[in-house]
Amino acid sequence: MVTTGNGKKYFMGSDNKGLTYDSAATICCKLGMKLAEFATIASWNNFLAYFKPLTFSSWDYIGQTTDNGNNTDTWCASGTLVPDGIIPADMYNISCGTKNLIVLTPGGDLNHINPQNSVHRYFCE
Repeated sequence: MVTTGNGKKYFMGSDNKGLTYDSAATICCKLGMKLAEFATIASWNNFLAYFKPLTFSSWDYIGQTTDNGNNTDTWCASGTLVPDGIIPADMYNISCGTKNLIVLTPGGDLNHINPQNSVHRYFCE
């Protein structure tokens, strides 16, 4: 468990062999958690300030989003709106669990990846 500057706790898991999105989500669930979602831009910025320096060599799973078709996205697990400023306007997911999802790339940027691809780290809350 790690704690960011605002006191929010996250479990940062890793697997050197790599995990699919579903595997990472299952591990979070077994811990009584879910892949990290962010209710405010402030919570995202706080998370990113802590973890961005740690992403230099890995792709990292966070919660999956779905495109609402009206220039907004929703977190799949909670059903809450993704705050403006987290998901760039040119990145969209079609539906939860079926299409590309957004991950943190080495360096802390956002990018799309196929859910069946393996990455090495994930963040649960």
